[in-house]
Amino acid sequence: MKYREYDFLRNMRLFLSGRFALAFTILLIGVLTARLLTPENRGLYALFFTTCGLIVTLFHVGISPANVYFLNEKKREIGELFGNSLLFCIFSFLTLMVMFLFFVGIDYQGPFNNIDKWATWSMVLLVVLATLVETSISGLAYASNLYAFVSRALIIQSILLFTSVLAIKAFGDELVYVLFYRVVAVIVFIIYFVFEFKRIINIVEIKFSFPILKEQIVFGSKNWSQNIIGFLNVRSYILILGFTSSPKIVGFFSVAWLFIEVIRFLPETVGTMLLPSLTKTTSEIEKKLLTIKALKLILYFTICIALLLFFTFELSIPLIFGLEYEKSIDIAKILIMGSIFGCVYQVLTRHFTSLAQQRFSLIAASCGLVVGAIGCFVLANLYGGLGAAIAFCLSSLITAFVTLYFFCVTTNTSLIEILRIKRKDFSLI
Repeated sequence: MKYREYDFLRNMRLFLSGRFALAFTILLIGVLTARLLTPENRGLYALFFTTCGLIVTLFHVGISPANVYFLNEKKREIGELFGNSLLFCIFSFLTLMVMFLFFVGIDYQGPFNNIDKWATWSMVLLVVLATLVETSISGLAYASNLYAFVSRALIIQSILLFTSVLAIKAFGDELVYVLFYRVVAVIVFIIYFVFEFKRIINIVEIKFSFPILKEQIVFGSKNWSQNIIGFLNVRSYILILGFTSSPKIVGFFSVAWLFIEVIRFLPETVGTMLLPSLTKTTSEIEKKLLTIKALKLILYFTICIALLLFFTFELSIPLIFGLEYEKSIDIAKILIMGSIFGCVYQVLTRHFTSLAQQRFSLIAASCGLVVGAIGCFVLANLYGGLGAAIAFCLSSLITAFVTLYFFCVTTNTSLIEILRIKRKDFSLI
């Protein structure tokens, strides 16, 4: 158990460097786009990529965790799983083409009325397809403990994304071009990612197996509903504001949300690494202890970071983003409190997935989504972005409470054991 903890924390330190680079770049991109774009266009920029993220979540059906499970637990050949991932992405692409041609046919553009419909849906298609490929192959990289490669890839991705924002200053700030610069960066990155992974893993023969792909989709579907609800628990607030409020309000909310991305990157990073480690652990007691240790570390680090940000928003937001974003301050304060509760779900859901008990995560996330969605529709109409932030905080609290309840019941663990911090919890850092 000590060896597994050391191995896990060593990989975490390695992986965190890449994740931190990406998180910092996303924050920097948020600052630059807020400075270079109007609040309205900044809101549409955030809404575009949030919509792409929703479509990715709808189409993904859990192939990434299925790849982890089938490589580590089922001992399937990596060439076969790699081929199945590509085959799945091809099927997804064909389905996406039909769907997008339908939207073009009915002339639907949502809030993006100032952009040509063919340009809008073509960029959405490219971003969604590239992200599906990256997410699917990433599961194989995590399962193979290629954290050095993933960390390096994340740094390259950060450079490309940052370059796409610099292009705004060089080539123009019209929204369609701003979106196009980032789409190009995403495509270049995914080409590098796939070919470099194939080279490192030395896949001699790419195989396909429809029966195994079917089993992967069946396994992944257990995570699918959970992932959709989890995504909506985090991103639905921007979507709801995007279709019920003005782009300017979305702009204020999206700037405040950048700080939540900073908070979420640590539990998301550890959670991503935790699943492969848990699937390699045969003892349920060891699974429980490793999960509790990870949760403690993440929870208390998150609290410290959240409090530091909370007390500096009055100064940092106007200074970094400009005086026109002062309305983001109160929104950010409420969101940052909700992010503390959110890290509980991010970690514990990996524990349930490793035991094929996704139903517990699904129930917890569903409870949070009901509270959050209803709360957002009601409160956003009354208080705008501030109301959406309150709804997010309530949703995160409910989700964390229900997730903790299921974890305590299924592992026969007391809440005090989870929350009580000890010196030895940090002994391997």
